[in-house]
Order: sequence, then structure tokens, then C-alpha cells
Amino acid sequence: MAADISVRLVGLRPNATYLFQRAQEGVGGRALGLDGICQRALGLPPWSPSDPPTVNFQTMPLPATGPLITITTTSTGDGAVDFEFVIGSGLCAHFNSHFVTGFPCA
Repeated sequence: MAADISVRLVGLRPNATYLFQRAQEGVGGRALGLDGICQRALGLPPWSPSDPPTVNFQTMPLPATGPLITITTTSTGDGAVDFEFVIGSGLCAHFNSHFVTGFPCA
């Protein structure tokens, strides 16, 4: 199973490279909720502040193999990337993710 992912960034730091990361569910010993709601992004159990900490953000395409996904902005601070995220046959075909833009790579 695969997903085609397109990311467009506008007005960020010019000429900077960002890692594409996601805060996925189903890590740190917590169940993957197949309900279409990203509990982690919303801070709902089992991801509420009262729950113990676990892995924060994971750089795509992990856990799949392949190069880490980066986005480099232009001189105007815009950037784009398109990639295919392939889920291995032994992995769950459903996932909820929360995508964010953060600080540029050092």
C-alpha cells in the first residue's frame, strides 16, 4: 500500500532546508486508533499530557526505508516536495499522522 504525499510551503525562511516529520500514532507501546481521528495531534488519550512521554516526531519515510525527506525553500521562502510513502506488507495499512513545519536543519 502506498500514499502519494504533496507538501507546499509558503513564506518560510529563505534558502533553508527542512526535514519532513510526522507525529504518528501507534508508537511507544500505544495502540493505533483506526478511527480517522489523530488523537496525538489533539492531545487526546492515550496522547494526553497526563500520559507518559514517548517518541516525538519521526522523519519521513521512517519506518519505511529510503532517504529522509527534506524540503529546501527558494529565495522567497517557498518550497515543495512530492513523494510516495510505501507501507510494507507487514505493517498496518491505516495510520493517523499530524504534520508540522518546524525549524530548519542546522
